Amino acid sequence: MISVKDEKGHSQVWSENSSTVFRAQQRIHQILTHLKPNSHVLELGCGHGDLTHALLKAGHRVTALDRSEIMLKATQERCASHPALVTVQADVLEFLEKEGPVFDAVVGMGILHHCILDLDKTLRLIATRLSVLGRGFFWEPNRENPLVRFLFGTSLGRKWMNLEPEENAFTAKIAKDLLKNIYPRYQVLKKDWAYPFMPVFLQKQVKKIELSTPAILNDYVAQSLWIEFYKSFDGTLEAKTDNPK
Repeated sequence: MISVKDEKGHSQVWSENSSTVFRAQQRIHQILTHLKPNSHVLELGCGHGDLTHALLKAGHRVTALDRSEIMLKATQERCASHPALVTVQADVLEFLEKEGPVFDAVVGMGILHHCILDLDKTLRLIATRLSVLGRGFFWEPNRENPLVRFLFGTSLGRKWMNLEPEENAFTAKIAKDLLKNIYPRYQVLKKDWAYPFMPVFLQKQVKKIELSTPAILNDYVAQSLWIEFYKSFDGTLEAKTDNPK
């Protein structure tokens, strides 16, 4: 499937069609429903601005970051220089390591696996950029899914996808093992049956199918990880849990 590439020829975003639009809408909706009204949001890896545009439309203030000038320009054009938007061209770690403002939320869709070599450091630095009641919400590829495992784990799949040398999908267990040492409340779920090449007639049924599928099957069919974490609860650190209310 054709994808949108950055300056180095690496794939960053699926090309727009009915299935990828549906898939993006499902993911964006999940993030929006978890944000408090009028939040100040840091978006890591904004791509061509789908999530950025939705966040602004929902009334949030957004700092959108991407290291690709091509992607950042696409976001700027998509959002038409919205007054509540600040764009930053920088690497994720480069940005997080610098002193700067704190945010009500840090979000991203398919960005953390680009930081896999420094994932623990990235998650810890995100915590420094969250306000006392700050929270993080991310969608990431599920390494246990056979298709994801092929795309990221074989030379043929990586070549077909034009992946960056350092990016790689990770499992829910890896995410949980890191999060439990940083955040008092977190959750990692295997979700999302909306594949980028899904036929139109299946799109309206996919959520019903996903919800009615036994967990043991969903663990492998679900192509994504939904990751959420909270810096604190009511301003105090509570016992770590994998199932926040």
